[in-house]
Amino acid sequence: MILNELLTAITHVGTQLTGRWFPIPKMTEAMFCEPLSNAIIDQYSEGGLAQIDQGSWMELLEMDLSSFKPGLLWLDAALRGRKIGLSILAEAAVKHFQGALEGSGSTISIHSSFYPPLLRQISRPPLCLSIVGNKDLLPNDAVAVIGSRKGSYESLRASIELGMVFAESSPWSIVSGGAMGCDIAVHEGMLSSGKDTISAAIVFAGGLHNRFPKCNARAFSEVLDRGGVLISERLWFQDVLPRDFASRNRIVSGICGATAVMAAAPRSGSLITAHEALEQGRDVYVFDTGDDDARLEGSRQLITDGALPFSSPHELLEYLCQCYDSDKEYYGDDSPNACQLGGQFGTIDIEHHLH
Repeated sequence: MILNELLTAITHVGTQLTGRWFPIPKMTEAMFCEPLSNAIIDQYSEGGLAQIDQGSWMELLEMDLSSFKPGLLWLDAALRGRKIGLSILAEAAVKHFQGALEGSGSTISIHSSFYPPLLRQISRPPLCLSIVGNKDLLPNDAVAVIGSRKGSYESLRASIELGMVFAESSPWSIVSGGAMGCDIAVHEGMLSSGKDTISAAIVFAGGLHNRFPKCNARAFSEVLDRGGVLISERLWFQDVLPRDFASRNRIVSGICGATAVMAAAPRSGSLITAHEALEQGRDVYVFDTGDDDARLEGSRQLITDGALPFSSPHELLEYLCQCYDSDKEYYGDDSPNACQLGGQFGTIDIEHHLH
């Protein structure tokens, strides 16, 4: 189990440094010619990944992994293509896991019971998630709320109202990307509900050391103080890059069984996230204001394509109660894009991805 967690962690660090996603090959202890050293075992046992020093990470990376190498060839090639040596990989691992610990955060792997169950089913699930706050929220039923940064007055008002309604009377957590506009408005609504504890999760595009956008820092802090959770796939110290937003959006929709689109312009990030949700086999609902605002052209297109419109937060809540009053397929694993997990540790079968 320790070996599996270590190799998942180091593969995750490699994927984040290269900007490319790689699955974890199926592995067993019998594949390795060398046992783990007592130093690595003792450090991990003492305090998990954050206690492993750079020398121990290097020792792991330099082990005789001859039986395991076929599964790491693409990661090796990506690292070499970006001139990233093993020492850089080991240094980044230490910086990430120790940084999370010092920042009151933690890292959960895809094997953890705290890992969002629906997120395991998407085609490129994060191998690890950095989190700050209430990790007990992650396995809960959740609804993604997304919308334009320049939403209309009506869509922003409805986002705030939705947050209040769900905080007061809904069993579902609300997940957003924490952006300006509809994203943060729904969490402002939850905070204004007066509830001491709210089920709110915010997924960031960059590392959690520097939460973007800074203008929403107060809301992020209040979400944490009221029992929410902040999430990122990126390494703790990584600054946000333009490419990270699309990658973040697949997590926002992937955690949730349903996505509510409050406002989507044509060719917008919200529209991309909605299509990502549909590809993941999730239900998509669209707030319908009934007007012809050009900023809502993407929303109207989604409704034309078959997304279910709703006119108020209470109507959305009613739809969700009807759809998920039983377990339905909410935690099923029949999604055509599901990343099937198998083996003792729930690792990804590499042959499933190659054929």
